[in-house]
Amino acid sequence: LNKTSETLNTSLYNSRAFLQSKRTARQTRILMAHRKFNHYVRQLVAAEINRFARYYNEVIQVEPLPHDEGTLIELIDNKKNQTLLKRSQLKNASTHADSGRLIVLNGNLNYAVDIHELLTGLKAKLSRSDRIVAVVFNPYFRWLYRLADLLGLRDAAQPVTFVTRTGLSNLMKATGFELVRIRNSAYIPFRLFGLGNLINKVLPVIPLIRWLAFSSALVLRPIKPSKRKPSLSIVIPARNEAGNIENALKRLPVMKGVTLEVLFVEGNSTDNTWQEIQRV
Repeated sequence: LNKTSETLNTSLYNSRAFLQSKRTARQTRILMAHRKFNHYVRQLVAAEINRFARYYNEVIQVEPLPHDEGTLIELIDNKKNQTLLKRSQLKNASTHADSGRLIVLNGNLNYAVDIHELLTGLKAKLSRSDRIVAVVFNPYFRWLYRLADLLGLRDAAQPVTFVTRTGLSNLMKATGFELVRIRNSAYIPFRLFGLGNLINKVLPVIPLIRWLAFSSALVLRPIKPSKRKPSLSIVIPARNEAGNIENALKRLPVMKGVTLEVLFVEGNSTDNTWQEIQRV
């Protein structure tokens, strides 16, 4: 009986160990697939941001989320990339005037309890030439994140905030920002032997369907008054318009406080248009 009991205990132990190893192997495969999925999605988002990121003096990611491994900021094409763990580390616009910085918020709007406080706090540190690019999740796919959590396909916390396009418009007005553009990305989160790449390039230009992306990159411009007086250049092409040159200037409205210049482009006239331009 003792030998039989020992044999049964050993068999049960081996069975449990086998099942545990299979469960661990399955979880490892799921985790590896999840990381590949995340990396590919980050590549798609970075490709959209890279369309304009190279024109800024520097790219700064502010307050990365706990599960953010820094892949996105590494993929952004700029000579000067950096990550700030705290918003307070961002230099103030008064000491960084017209800096031309691109501030990256990777999922912060979806995990922020108070988006208004987040944006207004950043705006106080921005100049007129700075921009914010905020990567957000599609609010119509929130059920997918819940399903992924139930299946154990995600190792990050579930997003708590989803903002629709109408909500974004109202939020921009309340925080003093202008929504410059929306760049949708990641329609198919898998490569599928190159088919996924093709689909992700084609769908953004198709009406209605273009809004079915998993994520979007929002470009926000802070609305701030300029300290410099505005300037205006008016270009007037003229060919055989000798009788209209003087009236063209007289009809211009009075623009107080604006530095104004008028440029005439003379197009080989056969009358005295050139002489009239010089006279007026």
